Amino acid sequence: MTITTRPSFDTTATTAECCLQRLEAICPLDTFDTIIDPAAVPSALSTSLRNRVALDITPRPAGLCVAEFASWTPSCNYGRVLVVGAAAFGRSGTSAVDFFNAAAGYAQTIALLLPRCVRKPSQQNRLDPRFHLIHDEDIVGLIIGADGKERTVPCAFQIWQRCATPRRKIMQPKSHPDFVFSGRSDADLAVQRVGANAGRIKPVAEAGSVNSHYYLKATDGRVDELRAHLAKIDFDLLRLQVAGIPSVSKGDLVSLYEAACLAAGKAPAIAEDAPANPAPASARTAMFDLPSPGMRLFMQFVDGGADWDFETKAEGPLRRDEFLMRLPEPVTN
Repeated sequence: MTITTRPSFDTTATTAECCLQRLEAICPLDTFDTIIDPAAVPSALSTSLRNRVALDITPRPAGLCVAEFASWTPSCNYGRVLVVGAAAFGRSGTSAVDFFNAAAGYAQTIALLLPRCVRKPSQQNRLDPRFHLIHDEDIVGLIIGADGKERTVPCAFQIWQRCATPRRKIMQPKSHPDFVFSGRSDADLAVQRVGANAGRIKPVAEAGSVNSHYYLKATDGRVDELRAHLAKIDFDLLRLQVAGIPSVSKGDLVSLYEAACLAAGKAPAIAEDAPANPAPASARTAMFDLPSPGMRLFMQFVDGGADWDFETKAEGPLRRDEFLMRLPEPVTN
């Protein structure tokens, strides 16, 4: 099996220690029999955790052997398993979803730094339904690249727990009584679908192709009302939940439009469906107000495009069989 060298990025001690302290407060580490660390770098994180299985994409530490991560399962009963670390991101977060679902095969709890796009309903619906989100927190941490320079990276630190009841899928509405998705020739206005300005409202004459824009026709000619409610939507919040090129789905647009209408005092026009796993309310100290004695996590970014858009951080797509593992020492009673 061929090992392909990948660029690697270490999170700073502050980011890593804050994540670990948050995890310890919610799910004490001593309640797990085995802890799987997906970043087998010679750091305090992997070396300080007992009964660990350490995984990495490149053989930087000595004593690692090649294993197929996607199909790997513990060779013996490791009891209650925690997977903690940082997922590979991949193109638009696809590798992060695969990484999560591979871990779900044997974990009781999964605590990962993930691209924020996993919050989108389309991404959450792809995650193993046996797991429920119990903590979700924005992380704008610093990473140290291969060149030794620090850069900010928008991520989410999420903790998921296995439950007996499957998680409901999030079904977003695809239509609204106030407008219809139309062709360019029939439209009253356009909304940019993809790109840095995703969500921008434009006159039809100034909009681009149908591949990059939604064309909307107001019901009963109420164009001014449609435009006014669209103008109240803060699409910046949506654009921040991406691992690559920002985009707005039809479900996003309809849901955000309905929320803007409700905020303006209109009666509900569409039925509510399953909530998008909202993060639990927490009065805990903000992440970066916590001390940082020096642990660190290891992050891998793979696949993709321009510099630091999480799109091109490797030559070719990540092969999940290129993960490496180090098994823990057998537990003796």
